[in-house]
Amino acid sequence: MKLLLRFAGELLLKSSRVSNRFQRTLLANLKAALRAQKCQFSVEPHWSRIFVCVDKDSALDAVCQVFGIQYVAVIDGEVAADLDAIVAKGLELYGASLEGKSFAVKARRSGTHSYNSLAVNQQLGAALKACCSTARVDLGNAELNVHVDIIQDRAYFYSEKVPGAGGLPLETGGKAVSLVSGGFDSIVATWMIQRRGVALDYIFCRIGGKANERAVLRILRDFARRWYHAPCGPKVYLVDFNPIVEEIRSKAPGAYAQVLLKRFFYLLAAAIARADDADGIVTGEAIGQVSSQTLKNLRAIEDGIDYPLLRPLISFTKDDIVTLSHKVGNFAASSKIREYCQIVPAKPVTASSVDRVQDLASCFDSKALIDAAISQARVLRLSELNDAELVDSYLFTSEITSDTCVIDCQSKAERDQASIPDSSHWEFYEFMRKIKTFARDKRYVIYCRQGTQSALLAEEMQSHGYEAYSLRGGLESYSGPLSGSGVKT
Repeated sequence: MKLLLRFAGELLLKSSRVSNRFQRTLLANLKAALRAQKCQFSVEPHWSRIFVCVDKDSALDAVCQVFGIQYVAVIDGEVAADLDAIVAKGLELYGASLEGKSFAVKARRSGTHSYNSLAVNQQLGAALKACCSTARVDLGNAELNVHVDIIQDRAYFYSEKVPGAGGLPLETGGKAVSLVSGGFDSIVATWMIQRRGVALDYIFCRIGGKANERAVLRILRDFARRWYHAPCGPKVYLVDFNPIVEEIRSKAPGAYAQVLLKRFFYLLAAAIARADDADGIVTGEAIGQVSSQTLKNLRAIEDGIDYPLLRPLISFTKDDIVTLSHKVGNFAASSKIREYCQIVPAKPVTASSVDRVQDLASCFDSKALIDAAISQARVLRLSELNDAELVDSYLFTSEITSDTCVIDCQSKAERDQASIPDSSHWEFYEFMRKIKTFARDKRYVIYCRQGTQSALLAEEMQSHGYEAYSLRGGLESYSGPLSGSGVKT
């Protein structure tokens, strides 16, 4: 399959020096995207265009997701740039498909030829019309557009343009860090900034359980595979924020907890940005969407942060963001992410002041809290993250706390032999039918004899946004109290 890729117009408006640098970066990113497809390929750049030959159809989607590409066309055929040869080839490729359709011929040329683009349009158009009496010419809204790109001594034919990602090549716009939760807003905001050529590393501040972290990691990994095409992929910083949340709960008035939490997010991102040699912080905030995102609160929260806060969604409605998430491809996964940032039940302040937030912040040793959080953070390269790493440490647990809902998925006969006291009982297929009816604000641990069926159920629950785990090793490895006829006393 041979593809024609057209550069985004912005690249060609730059000075020649800058445009050349951007195009070199685009080529490197394009090759990274093709290598990720594990296909054989060749890349041939021309002014404003790139020709790509690939041996896998899946490469088409990949190149459409490389920032800096305006559109991609599948070449239907090519011929020497002779006008008679062009007309003959056009008839061969499209003459049989014109029955009852409207069509238009759209030629573009670069180089020196004995004819102009209008002559191609007229002669090929007349030949196509003559070969099919039911075909009609429609230059404004044709059912079939016959494109002919004539470049030096070759002419290339295609009939469809697949929209590309547009924007600027990744890694031409500097570097920043992005605060991500896995929800609609932060992923869409990240996509929009990457589309402007900014290379990003991601920061996830975990307040929920490990199941939530696993769900976010999957979203980020899939997002990076789809949209982060560059020789070096992004890192993700996984930060346990629960110690800071507990400090806020113990020291801050409840109404100000959300504002202070957001300020700690910024402080953490600024510290990581310094270590990461980044020049900005990306957030998914939109004015008035939640209490911490009123204009007064945003001003109070960001005071003293010495990095620009990049908020591409600042004027978006929620509907705007959700609509864009379909294009980005995160809608289905992000719709299952639970929000954990509402850390207190009190009515939150919506009009805090810089002085008030600074006064409350003075009650904390902010630097020590941030330094401690970073020292315990895990840093992963998303391109190296595989499915196995998303299983063992995220799907299984040995911890059953007092607020855990314990579920037995054994058969009735197995349960009669041995079970954990006070656990509820749902056999496997009954559990699968009822899986969406469980309360979403609980932590679940599921068990069976050896931990195999329970792992499948925990996986399924996590895929629906629950914090659920399989008991590590099942009942055979459980050291706590058991009841049942098969338990030795």
